[in-house]
Amino acid sequence: MTTLIPENLTPRRLYVVKRITEGATIAEIAEEMCLSLKGVEYHKWEAQRKLRIISIALLTQWALATGLIKSCYATTEMSKKCAQNIRDLEQTFAEKRSLQEKKKAKQKKPLITWKPLRANYSCPKLTPLAEDLIKNRIKIPINPNVLI
Repeated sequence: MTTLIPENLTPRRLYVVKRITEGATIAEIAEEMCLSLKGVEYHKWEAQRKLRIISIALLTQWALATGLIKSCYATTEMSKKCAQNIRDLEQTFAEKRSLQEKKKAKQKKPLITWKPLRANYSCPKLTPLAEDLIKNRIKIPINPNVLI
């Protein structure tokens, strides 16, 4: 298989891409390479810029296509790590849901509840003069000198 790895991608950046596409976190990569988190982020960003790839999913597709990594299902360590990550996420979501339910339970109910009007509710009838004014669109002159 011919590799499509560009020559301007340094070994460090290539290693960062490989580890990210294998599922490692930035912190794990930083610890392995003895770099800061920002340094690893920078290598990742530069590799993505040079490859013109904007997402980790597309980066993973590229790594699989070039042979940089093998399928995720090939490594049992990766499968265990994915399963643990999923369990952690499920636990976090369950905790968040329980907190939201507790907050809803603590919220006080309003003292007055507004109910919609009944379907058979009818408006009061207008006087004949008001009906005539509305039908004929008669304008009533307003006298500013008269106080109501």
